[in-house]
Amino acid sequence: MELRLSVLLSACLLLALVGPAGARKGRCPRKQSCDQCIRAGPECAWCNHPDITGPRCNTEERLVQAGCVRDLYNPRGGLLSVTNESRWEARTRADQAVQATVVRLTLRPGVVQSALLTLPRDRQTTREVTLESSPTPQHLNITFNHTGNPWVIQVNVEATHCPPENGSWAVTITPKGFAQLLELQITSECACQCTQRPPAPSPSCGGRGSLECGRCACDAPYAGGRCQRRRWAPGPTTHRGDGRCRQSPDALEECSGRGTCEEGFCICRERTDPSQRYTGHYCECSNFNCPHADGRMCGGQGRCACGRCVCDEGWTHEACDCSTDAGPCTGPDRNICSNRGTCRCGRCVCEEPFQGVRCENSPFTG
Repeated sequence: MELRLSVLLSACLLLALVGPAGARKGRCPRKQSCDQCIRAGPECAWCNHPDITGPRCNTEERLVQAGCVRDLYNPRGGLLSVTNESRWEARTRADQAVQATVVRLTLRPGVVQSALLTLPRDRQTTREVTLESSPTPQHLNITFNHTGNPWVIQVNVEATHCPPENGSWAVTITPKGFAQLLELQITSECACQCTQRPPAPSPSCGGRGSLECGRCACDAPYAGGRCQRRRWAPGPTTHRGDGRCRQSPDALEECSGRGTCEEGFCICRERTDPSQRYTGHYCECSNFNCPHADGRMCGGQGRCACGRCVCDEGWTHEACDCSTDAGPCTGPDRNICSNRGTCRCGRCVCEEPFQGVRCENSPFTG
C-alpha cells in the first residue's frame, strides 16, 4: 500500500500518540457476558458491581446513573510503549542499517487511535514523499492525512471488528528512499479483564461460587443470584412464613414489601428507573428516598444511602444543605461574625442588637 504526500523530506521520524480520534455511537444490546458487551460497539460498557439493577451492558452514562462508578469497565485502547532501535533490513540491493521506531498499542474496535509522524525541518526542499505499508490484516484500517503542518502527518489506526482469535499484528510503514521505518505492533482489546481472573469463592456469592464480572458463577448444586438455592433440594424453593425474610417478628411483609423471598434470601425488586434501587438483606434500603433541599435530593451535595443523606465534604445536615465553610462569615480582620455572632451554614446569626452580613453594624456607633 502506498500513499504519496507533498511534505518536507527528513532524516528522522518521531511518533507521538494523539489519542482516540473518534468512536461510533449507537445503542447497546442486552448482552449476556462482558466480552459480548465490549464487542458490541465502542459505546458499550460493562458494570462489574454485584448489586447493580438493570442491564449490565449499557452506555457509560447510563451505568453511572445506575450507581456503577468504580466497577465500570469501558476500555478505549491506547499506547503501551514507544522504543527506538537500530536494525538491519534487506533493501533493494543489499542489507542496510535502518532506524526503527517501534510502537506497541491496543485497539478497542471502533475507536480510532491517532499518531503523529513528525518530519524535522532539517531540509529546505519540498517534494513528494511516498509512504509504503506492509500488508495489513483485514480487521485493521490505517489511514494518513495532513494536520495543517507540512512537517507533520497524522497516522490513524482502527480495528473494525474483533478477529476470530486474539493475537497481535505488526504493520510496517516506510518512507520510500530513506533508511528508516515505523513499526506498529497492534493488539485488539476484545476480552474483559474480569473473565481472565481465576475463580475464587466470594462472600457476595455466599462462599458457594465465584464472582465473575459482577455475577455469581455458582458451584454445584447451588443456584440463584447469590447462590442461595440448592438445585436438588426437595420441596419448594421458596419458603414463606418462616421469618427469615422479615426484618422483625412483627413485620407484616417479607422483604419489606420490595422483593421476593427465596430460600431465606430476599431478591429485591427492580425499579423502572435503573438509577433507583433497593438494597439490604431485607430490601429495607433505597438510594432515592432521602430528604430534598432546593428541589434536589440531598441538596445536590451528597448521595442517598438507605434513606439517609451522606453529605459531600464541606456540607452537613439531613439534606446536606448546610455549608461548613466559614469564609462568608469571616471579615478582613479574620474575626468570625465580628465576634458578635455565630456562623451557621455559611451565614452569621448576630447577637442582639448587632446587624449586618458579618454583624459589623452596631446601633451604638454613628
